[in-house]
Parts: sequence; C-alpha cells; structure tokens
Amino acid sequence: MLNARRWRLLFSQNRLYFWTISGVAIVVANEKLHLSIAIYKIVDRRGSDK
Repeated sequence: MLNARRWRLLFSQNRLYFWTISGVAIVVANEKLHLSIAIYKIVDRRGSDK
C-alpha cells in the first residue's frame, strides 16, 4: 500500500515536471518560429528589392 502511494506521488511529480518541460519547449519553439518567419521576411524583402 505504501509502495502504491509512493509511486502515485512520484508519477504526479513527474507529470508536473513533464508539463513544465513541455511548456518551456513550446515557448522556445514558438520563439524560434517567430524568429524564422522574421528572418524569412527580411530575406524575402531583400530578394524583392533586386
């Protein structure tokens, strides 16, 4: 019984950790995506100037 409780606690902590990592990963990916779009637009603008 004690073991099950310990595993459940461990699982809930890991789940919180997992969601935190996922949240950070999503934010980082979002920032990289915006950066990529910004770079693409700058490059595209330069290309259309020629």
